[in-house]
Amino acid sequence: PLTAYVLSKGMQGLSSNLSVRDLAKWADEGNGPGNQACAFIVGSRYRHRLLGDFRLDGSVSNSGGDNIPVLESQELAFKYFERAAKLGHGLAMQSLGTCFDDGVGVKSNRRRCNQWLWKSVLHGSAGAIELLDCRALLPLEIRANEGMLQQAMQILQPGQTMQLGGPNLAALLLVFHDVLRRENFSFPPFAGNWATGTVNNRVQHLRGRHRTPLIGEKDAKELLDKIQFLKRQFGVNFTFGYLRRGAAKQATAQTRGADPRSKDNQIFFAPPFASCDERVTDDIINKWHDQSMRLAYSQSDSGRCAYFVLCVHNEGSQKKGGFCAACEADAIERLDAIARGAVVLSLEEDLPHRGQAAIFRDKNGALKIETWKTYAGGEAECVLAALAASSMPSYVSPIFIAQDPNFLWPLIADHGSVRAAVEFVAPHVDWKDKIGDAKENEQKQDPIIPGCRPGKYLRKCGSGFCNNLEHYRSETFQYCSSCNRRKYCSTKCQRDDWPIHKLECNVTSSETEADPRLDDARGGDEEARPLKYELKLEQGEDCVVHGLKAKPQYNGKVGLVGESTEGGRIAVTLRYNDGNVL
Repeated sequence: PLTAYVLSKGMQGLSSNLSVRDLAKWADEGNGPGNQACAFIVGSRYRHRLLGDFRLDGSVSNSGGDNIPVLESQELAFKYFERAAKLGHGLAMQSLGTCFDDGVGVKSNRRRCNQWLWKSVLHGSAGAIELLDCRALLPLEIRANEGMLQQAMQILQPGQTMQLGGPNLAALLLVFHDVLRRENFSFPPFAGNWATGTVNNRVQHLRGRHRTPLIGEKDAKELLDKIQFLKRQFGVNFTFGYLRRGAAKQATAQTRGADPRSKDNQIFFAPPFASCDERVTDDIINKWHDQSMRLAYSQSDSGRCAYFVLCVHNEGSQKKGGFCAACEADAIERLDAIARGAVVLSLEEDLPHRGQAAIFRDKNGALKIETWKTYAGGEAECVLAALAASSMPSYVSPIFIAQDPNFLWPLIADHGSVRAAVEFVAPHVDWKDKIGDAKENEQKQDPIIPGCRPGKYLRKCGSGFCNNLEHYRSETFQYCSSCNRRKYCSTKCQRDDWPIHKLECNVTSSETEADPRLDDARGGDEEARPLKYELKLEQGEDCVVHGLKAKPQYNGKVGLVGESTEGGRIAVTLRYNDGNVL
């Protein structure tokens, strides 16, 4: 597509010289295959600073080109990778994911990195699954079972059995190890590369499409092969048990700690609209109980039955297993909030390695917050695909999935409802026949704050014990007067948070937040703000740098104004406080 599009622009052949500016101009002209190919090449050249003229036959010239600063080339690389990715270019999706991972032209965000890598996998890009396996949580959790296996071999005797697993999605995935083997550690094609959030879709038999790979496939194979070897060689047995994540209070309490947090407020977003009403009634619970108890499992495989799932409520009791009324009550509350649109999910972690957050409003109007592990959508989708392949409706029921925040919220973040996620990962199954029609969501929407709708971004109060939110571009909250970075909804919240904030309130007031690149931060209903200053700089003058988005640590530093270019760019040499050149 690139060659055909470039030749259509009047170039004389493959030996014609091209500049990055030419390709950038053509990339912005339209949305066709040629435009996305141009955008990807432009992003690649800005990313690796190959700014000289080049030819389509592969040769590169060191002459010509645009000698722009590194930070600007990184932001341009992100811009054109994002454009190509949204037009459907698989390799651009992969490159955009690495930009989010490395913080190239954007604020670093591991979950958004994994989301784009997963889209690249679904698009069929070679190498994307290897990159995702190195960054996702699911392979790490699978490998953790290998460590437990090595320790167990030192104490187990022939004929003894040990249960592996934990409170994570890898344990639930490994519980269905026979399904993984039957499907050869991959799944039938998903419905597409992009989540649609729709339900009651027609059955699709996507012949000719590549199968969807399992995230952590190699690690799962190695673990299961090792278990089979130990069973044959030493006569020891291993089973897998799934432990559900705790309820909101216990899960949130586990996130408190002394780890350093981000200086900026945590950002939340409203998930897609729930296209079906999945609120739970007594009849639905009784039907799910009956289905779960009728599952024909042997005693040795009882850990796989929904009836035997352990959680924080029954883990310490003498009577293991059984349905948990507390977990079911939490699930009912979550599903009700989702149907009413009274849910927002965090864009990133507030404390490193302590998980994402979900804030939802209960029936009494109170805001609740709970944490969930930083799974990308693809990891939860792989586990859901394994459950769907088991052909047991109990395991794709919203009441089962919603009892585990680790499982529910990643699916809601991408699909808006459990049923939409199920139909996305298994479009070849007639779900209307298996579990019935999805009920249309006619609930009156009750957003967290007025004006919040799917896709909007919100900012949480800077106090860790306050759940108040404001629109991302709003000026409702007030900045800390010392650092101008963290915002609070009230003086009380700022005072309560000061014991923590005083340890991080050591940045200059000119240092600003790195740009998280939010698609709908402005919301589309606000006018673009004019520039605050009209820059009139002369060569040799001193200036103070501000407004850098990719490298905010340079903001607030003094620089010496250099030459101006034809494009309006100004060269600035930064200095340390002692006068040395930076």
